[in-house]
Amino acid sequence: HQSLSQTTQGTVITYYYPLSQYPPDLARMVLYNASLSELQGEFLREIEKVHPELHGDISSMDVWIWGHAMSRPTPNSIWQTTTYEERLPVGVFAAHSDQSGISIFEEAFYQGIAAGEGILTYLGKGGTTWL
Repeated sequence: HQSLSQTTQGTVITYYYPLSQYPPDLARMVLYNASLSELQGEFLREIEKVHPELHGDISSMDVWIWGHAMSRPTPNSIWQTTTYEERLPVGVFAAHSDQSGISIFEEAFYQGIAAGEGILTYLGKGGTTWL
């Protein structure tokens, strides 16, 4: 997918289907009890709603069932009076995108830099921040 060629022979599509229409316990049961062909059919119907031009062009479909634990922000959870870092034991530095309740790349990048800078400061080698 990183080729500089002007022509392509095919591509890979990654599709995330969260089953958020079900409560978590029921979503797990739906997945545990579904066959591969049932899941492929469901996902294909969902993909073709957005990309009907793909009908008949998909040559194979792999399905990976991953549990993806994420924080579920509640009202005022982002504006807590203590930070995630303040709740960690002394000397522990976490770099996780869910620390603020917003799981996005930019948040993960920020938290990684903040953790690295925290470690440097803890070791007495802190300096100018990159944040």
